[in-house]
Amino acid sequence: MNRQNMLWAASAIIVAGAAVSGVLLSSSFNSGRNSNAPQSASSAAGNASLVQNSKVNTMSSPSPADFQAQLEAYGLKRAQLSPDARRAAAQQLIDELKQGAQAGTIDPRHASDLADMLWIDAEPDAAKRVARSDALHQTLRDIAMPPVTPSPQREQQDQSYAEASRQVIADVTSSVSDRTEQRVLIDERLRDLRKRIYGDADAGRSR
Repeated sequence: MNRQNMLWAASAIIVAGAAVSGVLLSSSFNSGRNSNAPQSASSAAGNASLVQNSKVNTMSSPSPADFQAQLEAYGLKRAQLSPDARRAAAQQLIDELKQGAQAGTIDPRHASDLADMLWIDAEPDAAKRVARSDALHQTLRDIAMPPVTPSPQREQQDQSYAEASRQVIADVTSSVSDRTEQRVLIDERLRDLRKRIYGDADAGRSR
């Protein structure tokens, strides 16, 4: 195994370790916050041992969470693989990386860096590699930052505005023939409508 592949493997393992450890630390922290009973020193040590054992067990499990072990094995044999075998193995790791992020076993915030390293092996075409990498980055961003669900009040406001704005446009276009005058009137009435439904803060925003 040459120096370049040793560096690749070491870098990949470090990034994967951050991705998996981030999930473990987050889970451990949340478990501690949810527990109301104080822990003794021996209990805390036991929990630390449990976390460590859990990590070891996860590493040996043939599941998407078994990522560090699989990545280490790939890094060690990477130089000996044919281009086709390397491409297939790297693609499998990318697929498992995505699955792990979706399942919550891999931290999506660190997964993008690791994916970038794997794409070099998985996709030889530069243009396709960029497109596929961008798509995965977007998926990982969506996992890390899920969309905020609007409140019931906001949903009602949006529905009311959608219905009323359609009526405003229909009224103006049916009563005014000049296109320029139509645009001016529609803008004015929609601005008043937004102020009435959303309040002053949103009155100037176009929808």
